[in-house]
Amino acid sequence: MRTTPVKKIYLACILLLCISTGFAQQTVEVKNKLGDNVTEKYSILKDSTNEVRDGLYQCIYGKNIAFASGHYTRGKKTGLWHFFNKKGRLMQNYNYDIQKVLYEAPTDSAKNVVYVVDKEFTEKDTVTKPIIVGGSYYGYLPYVRNFYLPQDIKGTYMGQFSVVIELLVSPGGRLADYKVHVTAPGYDKVAKMSLKNISEGDKIFIPAYYNGEAISSTVLLKCRINNSGKLVF
Repeated sequence: MRTTPVKKIYLACILLLCISTGFAQQTVEVKNKLGDNVTEKYSILKDSTNEVRDGLYQCIYGKNIAFASGHYTRGKKTGLWHFFNKKGRLMQNYNYDIQKVLYEAPTDSAKNVVYVVDKEFTEKDTVTKPIIVGGSYYGYLPYVRNFYLPQDIKGTYMGQFSVVIELLVSPGGRLADYKVHVTAPGYDKVAKMSLKNISEGDKIFIPAYYNGEAISSTVLLKCRINNSGKLVF
């Protein structure tokens, strides 16, 4: 009996499906705690030796509030990613394929991120803030996680301390300096942090602009120390 063209197409589709299934690699789900009440979930290729991420990535704050979501393709972030704050408000959309911010939430000066530009300006000037990929919460987690408790305050009451992370961003959009200020009544300490502990991808910013010209700027992250000696941002 002669096979019709329709049946040939159908058989070809089945063959392609079998081939693609045979070459598909198995993945293993991983959960990792990033900080105070923040957990990330992702999958790695089962046969990879360096934990190559592949598939859906999710970062969750608390039990069910999204912090970040997107996809990895063989260890590389691809496509459109979404980043949120602790209340689930969308802070940023970023497309890794074209390396472009598609949406950035308006600055809220009452929150714990403050931007300072190295220019005097008036209402007539156009000034934009520096932007980190990941938005103003998820994007700064690597700097918060890198904090270590000073030896001379261990064992004291953590509630008395205020912490400000200071990030200097160059006009070229690179992290130029990284400091942590720890203060309390009768205590004031500034620690210069090593840039080696921050990945190259997390050091890249869209710089601040003054009337269309890229300028240096400073990002201040207001934090507190919890009872475990970790920063809460």
